[in-house]
Amino acid sequence: MAATLAATLAATLAATLALGAAGPARAQGFGQMLSSLPATVPLTDGAMVTYIDLTAFDFTDRADLQRASLGDSPLSQAGMFARFEDAAFAAQSGLPWSAFTAIVSYGVPPAHGYLYGVVPGALDRPELGEVLTAAGFQAAERDGVPVYWWLEDGAIEMTRQNPANPFIGPLPMSSRVVLMGDRIGQARFWATADQLLAVNAGTLPSLADRDDVAALVAALAEVGPVTEAVLTATHSPQPNPLGSAIGTADPMAAAREMQQRLDAIPRVPPYTLLALAEFDSPAGGAPAPLAVLTLVYRSQAMAEDAASALDRIFADVTRLTDDRPLAEPLTAGWTVSVMPANGLFVAVLAAPPREVDGLLPGDPPGVRSQFGYFLNLLNRGDLPVVWAIR
Repeated sequence: MAATLAATLAATLAATLALGAAGPARAQGFGQMLSSLPATVPLTDGAMVTYIDLTAFDFTDRADLQRASLGDSPLSQAGMFARFEDAAFAAQSGLPWSAFTAIVSYGVPPAHGYLYGVVPGALDRPELGEVLTAAGFQAAERDGVPVYWWLEDGAIEMTRQNPANPFIGPLPMSSRVVLMGDRIGQARFWATADQLLAVNAGTLPSLADRDDVAALVAALAEVGPVTEAVLTATHSPQPNPLGSAIGTADPMAAAREMQQRLDAIPRVPPYTLLALAEFDSPAGGAPAPLAVLTLVYRSQAMAEDAASALDRIFADVTRLTDDRPLAEPLTAGWTVSVMPANGLFVAVLAAPPREVDGLLPGDPPGVRSQFGYFLNLLNRGDLPVVWAIR
């Protein structure tokens, strides 16, 4: 009976929401979502902002699911738990999975936050509030905006663990759910939620108001609609050459050899922002999905130096983790360029997808985006671009 009610709810919501859409649903753009985040969002010391356009993927398709960088938001975890089925998802959240169009993750745990795009009209219906209330959330209004909250700041109630509920999740910690038109904010602490509310009210500058972020968004918009992106301003120290000496017959010789290897790697000038992005319909008929690695500068000369260094890094450098060429998966090559944007300059390395065999026996051949490869390099500390200039 519960399954039947859930299926009916999901079908009704999906049909109603589709009536209000002008054609196929498409996520709020990368820049639009960033305009809801506070300008003070941390981007250094390993902090990142991640974005994914959910409408660009079919999560029931193995290839798309492997390509998508869903991250660890409570929404994405609940989607996987429900196998991305509208009925199962709606039973826990009050909205079908198909009502969600984008996910942005930001901040540093435990004070991290999430922003979810939803199709127009989704929050006009009562089902979300009803399901949240039934799950123990309290309804409130803050700065004229509906907010549902659960537990005091930082409190955890392990008996209420529910990975199927995107607003509670596998870690049943305090949650604030902020309903803002076509976006839902989620945070563990009131301070994080209040920042979203202040940006929504126009009393706090947004991340998109930063000139370097605005320049990046403008440059990416020239390439096409962004399907996935990672944004950071982190600069990391280069690996310690002594690390390679552990367990060797001659540690000092091994350390000297590693230092010489590190010294030979080209370095980019210090950037204000680094972003990885992917496009499924890039301008000019470029092969899709197209992945780019971008660096933002205030000087054209520095951006040109960075583009040249990027080209040489991928042409000549081997990965420290396995001694394989950095360019090994870039079988279709790459291009580098400098894009002027809003008075700033963006160095760009663009890489088309590579051809791959089917995921399973019997699957047809396909292509794989280089976005995941770039992201793996960044996460493993194997991307020399982030190492601080000598």
